[in-house]
This record gives sequence, C-alpha cells and structure tokens, in this order.
Amino acid sequence: MGHVYAAAGADGSTVVFSAGVLESAWSGWISMWGLVIVILLLIPNIVYALRNPGEKNLCSNRLMNVIEQAGRYGSMLFMVLFFGKGSGFPSVAAFAAYLAGNLVLLAVYWVLWGIYFFRTRPQVSVSRQEGPTAVFIAGKPAVKKTAVIKMLLAVVPSLLFLLSGIVLMHIPLILCAVFFAVGHIYVTFVNIEKSIHRP
Repeated sequence: MGHVYAAAGADGSTVVFSAGVLESAWSGWISMWGLVIVILLLIPNIVYALRNPGEKNLCSNRLMNVIEQAGRYGSMLFMVLFFGKGSGFPSVAAFAAYLAGNLVLLAVYWVLWGIYFFRTRPQVSVSRQEGPTAVFIAGKPAVKKTAVIKMLLAVVPSLLFLLSGIVLMHIPLILCAVFFAVGHIYVTFVNIEKSIHRP
C-alpha cells in the first residue's frame, strides 16, 4: 500500500477523502486516475479506427507527424506513469480542479465524437466516397460543420493533457502535451484541407 499524505502532498493515483487526509492505494508513480482518463479518450478513437480501416494520413510533413505521434504517446504515458516523481497534487483544490476539469473535457470530447459519428454515418454519402470523406464536398454546409468538429476533437484532448500536467506540476507531461497540441492541430488541419480539395 502507499503512504498517507497531508492534503498539501496528496498522491494523485487513487485517493480518498478521509478526515482531511488523502490516502494512496497505489505506489506514488502510477496514476489510476490518469489510466482511466486515457482509456476513456481512446474508446471513441478505437471506434473511429474500426469504422474507417485503412484511412490514410494526408499530411506529408514528416516533422509535424513525428511531433504529433511523440506528443500523443508521451502524453498518454505520462498521464499514467511518473518516473522519479510522486504523482502528488499540491492541494485538495488542485485535485478537485484535475478531476472536474478532466470530467468536463472528457464529456465535451465524447459529445463531439457523438456528433461527428452522426454527421459522418454512411447514409449521408453523396458521392462515390463513403463515411467521413463523403461529407467533404466543396461548397456543402456539412463541410464547415464537420471541419469545426474535427478541429475541436484535436483541441480538447490537447487541453486535457495540458491541464493535467499543469495541475500535477508534471513537466514531462506538460512538454508532451505542448508537442501533441502543436502536432495534432496542424496535422488535423492539413487533413481537413486536403480532404476538402482532393478530387
């Protein structure tokens, strides 16, 4: 079992409030909260991948692709693991901000995915293309609406990783979140642009 910390040095893995004390049920370098959050982030992405097998990344900028992937996997890793650093929160308020902020961002993320899946369901195909690429027809109102949703789907997880890193004062997570935000937003934008204009 882990140690018992005062509120000013609470462990962020698995904690319970008891007489003003936060008690850890896991070692200080694994965050179960972070693991659950990462799993919840991945679920709609897995659904998307299953619905769109073999979809290609249209961004040809190798550097930005590398930055995006390094930021993505680094952020997920450091959401869960804290190498050489206890996963402590500086205060109960910080833990509350972490939990509330992540819950709100996760809810927004899932709602956006729900809207996206609804708008890109196969029935809306209006050309020889099907699924998500079918709505990217120049001049259609659905193009702009879907593009905005896709951009928000790039921004929200970036904010979630960054918020978690800042609240936890976890520098590797903050750095990876910044890399992910820059890379993911850029790559998503390029994919949208090329999807709209490709024949």
